[in-house]
Amino acid sequence: MISNHTHERRVVERDERQLVVLHTMGQSDLQYVVQSGSSLQLDVVVIGDRAGMVDMTLAVQLADVDAAADVRVLALVQSARVRISTSLAIAPGAQQTDGKLVMRGLLLDDAASIAMTPGLDVAANDVSAWHGASIDHVDDIQRFYLETRWLTSVHAQRMIWRGLLTDAVRRYDTDLAEDTTWLESVSRALFY
Repeated sequence: MISNHTHERRVVERDERQLVVLHTMGQSDLQYVVQSGSSLQLDVVVIGDRAGMVDMTLAVQLADVDAAADVRVLALVQSARVRISTSLAIAPGAQQTDGKLVMRGLLLDDAASIAMTPGLDVAANDVSAWHGASIDHVDDIQRFYLETRWLTSVHAQRMIWRGLLTDAVRRYDTDLAEDTTWLESVSRALFY
């Protein structure tokens, strides 16, 4: 799903995999409730480009016994401000659940900014749950390596960015991950 201003509430009653790509300025609210015996594998890619603000709230609740969630958020930001607030909640009585929340932000230029708030609320005692977040600039060593192979700084940065996006997309849709037209159009939006 590629979305603009998304406000979605979804109940997961079976095993489900979902990729959400948000590529506009504005506010998005995503809520998922994972029921007993169900699992959710969710990747959210937030692309913030040009001057403006992206504000995203993501809430995942493990509501009952034997529910699982594997949530990954990747933010790619150039010349924009991005604020992402996430919560992974395990309800009382949701025993034997497994919850993971990983957030990664990548700043593509000096004008970019990211504020990430991962939240974990555990109200049951027989669970496995963890969360984490990191924000970084494009790796100078990777960029330098590519530049020594006769790539410009912009092209090197684009290759690194495309690699991260391709990894996220490949988990869901191999054809889309290999679609150079789609990847190039998103690259152009960020770098031109």
